[in-house]
Amino acid sequence: MVDKMNNVLRFNLNVLHAPFTLFDSNLKETMQMGQISLFWKVYL
Repeated sequence: MVDKMNNVLRFNLNVLHAPFTLFDSNLKETMQMGQISLFWKVYL
């Protein structure tokens, strides 16, 4: 499930063509800490 969410996030970032390099790096750390729900609240 986490892998699927990660793929969706990467797809969205690629489609938006946004400069999210630092954001993506922080996202990886956040997901590793298991705070995916917090990220989704901010992202959505």
